[in-house]
This record gives sequence, C-alpha cells and structure tokens, in this order.
Amino acid sequence: MNLKKLVSLLCISAAILFSNCKPEDKSNDTTMLAGVIALGAVPTASKAQVVDRYLKLGYESYDQSYKDAVALQTAVNTFAATATPTAADHTNLKNLYVIARASYLVTEAFRFSSGPVDNSNVLGCGDAADGSGTQECEGLLNAWPLDEVTIDNFIANNAVGATTYTNILAANGNAAATNAPTANEGNDEKVVLVGWHAIEYLLWGQDLSNGGINQISGQRPVSDFANANASGAKRKTYLKAITDAMVAQLKLIRDQYATGTSYSTAFKSNPDAAITAIFQGLGKFIAGEWGGQRLTGTFDGQQEEEHSCFSDTTKADFYYDAQGVLNVWNGSYELKKGNIVSRGPGLGSLFGTLTAPPIVAQTTASRDAFCLNLPEQTSDPNYTTSCPSGSLTGRYDQIIRNVDSEYNILFNTQKLIGDTLKKTITSAANAVGVSITDFSI
Repeated sequence: MNLKKLVSLLCISAAILFSNCKPEDKSNDTTMLAGVIALGAVPTASKAQVVDRYLKLGYESYDQSYKDAVALQTAVNTFAATATPTAADHTNLKNLYVIARASYLVTEAFRFSSGPVDNSNVLGCGDAADGSGTQECEGLLNAWPLDEVTIDNFIANNAVGATTYTNILAANGNAAATNAPTANEGNDEKVVLVGWHAIEYLLWGQDLSNGGINQISGQRPVSDFANANASGAKRKTYLKAITDAMVAQLKLIRDQYATGTSYSTAFKSNPDAAITAIFQGLGKFIAGEWGGQRLTGTFDGQQEEEHSCFSDTTKADFYYDAQGVLNVWNGSYELKKGNIVSRGPGLGSLFGTLTAPPIVAQTTASRDAFCLNLPEQTSDPNYTTSCPSGSLTGRYDQIIRNVDSEYNILFNTQKLIGDTLKKTITSAANAVGVSITDFSI
C-alpha cells in the first residue's frame, strides 16, 4: 500500500471513529486514542520525496555558498589589482570571508554521504580551469589544521609568475616542497596551502594571543599586501589564485546536485539506498566530525586544533554545522536564524508527529550554545550583541585554555552532540531500517 492510500485510509478511519464516539460511551476512549496514535505515526512524505528534496536542498545550499564566494572573489580581484590596498579594503575582504564561510559551513551536513564533495568517484577537484581534477574536493576546500609557515615559505620562495594554483597545488601536502622546518612542524598533513583556512590565514595572519581573556584574532597589517612590501604582490597573487580555485570547485559541487546529472539521477533511482547514505553520512558528520574531532580535539587547549584559529570565528563553525544538520532534517534552507528561505520534506518527514525523535530540540540546543558576538563577526548573518543565557560568549581559544564556567558549557555541549545526539540519530536511523555503525572520519 502506498503512502497516500495509507494516509487516506487512516484519515477515513479516524473520521468514522470520532463520529461514532458518544460522550457517555467510555469504551470508545481506547479506540479513539488508537486512531490518534495511528495518525501520529504516519510519515508525512515518502522516501522518494525526501531524497528528491535532499538533492534540491544540496543544490540550494551550495548555490548560496557559491554566490557568497563569488562576492568574496570579486573583492579579492580588485584588492589584488591595487598596488597599495587600504585598511578599509582589507576589512571588507574579511567581512566577505565571514559571510561566505557561514554559507559554506551549512553545506557540511552533506558530507560523508557518497556525494560530490568528498567522493572523488563522483567528482574530482584540481587545477583545471573549471576547478576539476582527481582529488577529493573537500580536502582542497576545508583541510585543517595548517602549518602557516609553509604558506609563508611558498610565497617567499616563488616569484609572482610562479605563484599559480597549479604550482601551489603541487606543493600542497608536501613539507619538503615548501621547505617546512622540522623544528616547526614539517608534517605533510599540515601542509595545507589551499582552501578556506589558507585564505583565512592570508587575511588575518597568525593569532598570537596566548593568555588572558578576550584576546584578539590575527592582526595581519594591510601593509603586508602592498607592492612596496617584498612579498606584497606575491601574497595578493597567491590569495587570488586559491580564491579563484575555491569558487570554481564550489560551482562544480553545486552543479552535481542539479536535476539530470549522473549523480542526482543515480541517487534518486534507489530511494532506500539514498536514505541509507543520507543517514549514515549525517551520523558520521555529527559524531565523528562536528561533535567528534573538531570539538574533542580542542579540549587539550592546543590552539592549532581550533578550527578557525586565525580569525577567531570558530564558534561560527559549530553554529552553522548545527544549522546544516537542522536543514537536512527539516528539509528547509535556513541560514539566518528564523529566516526560512525554502521548505520541503526532510529526514524528519519519515516520522509521524508523535513518533519524531528529538533531533530538532537537541540540535537547536547545540547550535544556540555558540553565540556569534565577537567584533570579527559583525558581518555574520547571525551576529548578535545579546547572547542567550548559558551560551558561549568568550573567544574559543580562550575558553579551551581556562577550565571555568564557559569551558563547562563547551564540555557539556560536546557531550550533547557527541553522545546524546549520536544516539538519537542512530536510533532514528534504525527506526527506518538503517544501521549507523561507522563514525570514523
């Protein structure tokens, strides 16, 4: 029996039950309750409808990320062509980065689902003019942590003409190629020369705040980009090269979610397999990445494990990761809190109103634990000067160094995500016949 027939039958049954129940006939109470429960247990969408919406939501999410990245790219192009950029020019780039970063972060809920962002069999990224290649796209877009010395070495050791994305990518992941001193790190995995965090480092510079509360982010002077500076022109050329590549790669990922592509067609062809991939990907992202490595990796107080350590915007990383999970679960596109741009059947539609797991409540609590209130975040869509009670108001790098009330909030939030929400998403998946057992990343 299909979903529409089942819903119709239950609705008719409920109508008959309710019409035949007399106030004085208490024997009908149980029958009425059974009818209500039956209605509340009915999914509001089919698996095929949820899968179709997932693809549309993927396109919409990456489209917004692409558009915001293009706005950043446009400003970078002007900045790179200016011999002596001003402090206002520099601030504008940082503000545009914060905006673009936010819309990228909500796309992370699409990771680990055998999709185009992190499955090179579906899509490879690289140094071609259109951003294509053979490497996993996510690794080129969002790898971390990075050893900033390797970027400085590349810029110092290469002429402007040699500062191309092809040459940068060839040195990516190769400590020897970037003359990384072993006294510093010299770790191939930390030779991250491309993507969001490389752009972040170029714009903000190293965060040298070591002690005290309410320190500041990286304070790179705009003079670092002046042509009069020995590396100024090269630094701008580098920034432009990796920004251009990032924009092209985001477009490639977005386009895979469009109707009629080989990926979207194959994904829709087997709704059961697609739902399995979505649930397993979301579970791995929640417990392995967002509530796993990213949060637990910082509990030893090491700043380099902070996800956005140069700009001090790490709280936004966790906030928008939560929003991305909410978007996939609800089937809605929401970036600014309360502003729902589009709606459709999400994973939650596979459950009735009375049987829905508490994913929304737990994820919302996780999101709202991170208050986006720092001066570096004034351009963020969810910037506020009024933080909710019980939320994290300080700088993330200071919170992880000081075992105080805010550290305890962070610790409890990690438990909420990494333990409670993990169990909830696993149980929800089991309820629709999906097993989530692999949370490794």
